[in-house]
Amino acid sequence: MYIILDIDNQFTLIMKIHFTFDTDWCPDYMIEDVLNELKKLNIKATFFITNKSDIIDELIKQKHSIGIHPNLVMDKNIKQSLKKIEKLIDIIPNAKFIRTHALHMNTYLLINIFKEFKNIQYDFSTLTYKSKNIELCEFIFDKIKIRRVNYNWEDSIAIHDKNFNWEIAKFFSKKNIYNFHPIHTYFNTPSYKFYIKLKKELKINKNFLNEKKFKYKKQGVKNFFDTILKKSDYQNNILNLL
Repeated sequence: MYIILDIDNQFTLIMKIHFTFDTDWCPDYMIEDVLNELKKLNIKATFFITNKSDIIDELIKQKHSIGIHPNLVMDKNIKQSLKKIEKLIDIIPNAKFIRTHALHMNTYLLINIFKEFKNIQYDFSTLTYKSKNIELCEFIFDKIKIRRVNYNWEDSIAIHDKNFNWEIAKFFSKKNIYNFHPIHTYFNTPSYKFYIKLKKELKINKNFLNEKKFKYKKQGVKNFFDTILKKSDYQNNILNLL
């Protein structure tokens, strides 16, 4: 997305902006909520998928980019991690992007992913919260080309940020990648304390996720998402930021 800002009538700043979403095993209707908002403005985003779901066909139909989002945190060895990635590749055969759950990544794992899965071309497992730069880093390791891209905002970090103002659109750089989780946009999560309460309720009430009454009524993640949506005209391909 490109946005032109006139700052004190002195100069014009051109920014590129893109949305990404980590689905994190959320119900399809939460992703549908996000899709409906994006569709209104014909915005294309990148979705990092954790599991097989009917919603994937709709994401493809609406021409969103799709990557994989494996949870490798508790794996005992590299073989176990690669097996999980292989299962997700079976679900999303054309996936070019990977972002690991909880951003769990190390050099050995990274090299093996790019070595074993030739379709994976970019890793987005580096968050530099509120940073002023989004950069593509490329390097060769044992004849294997590695590409990594950082991103500079995520809702699961912002809910820990007690000074974060959900009402104001914030642009940190000429290039901005905003990462959201559909569960946070759906419930309009305002803080980590609120999210912990949600998780406790989930264990008690199996139908909890269908209860709209639990949505936060004041300012939270959904408000920030809506504010950014309304402020700008978006860059639909994440690679165009680079």
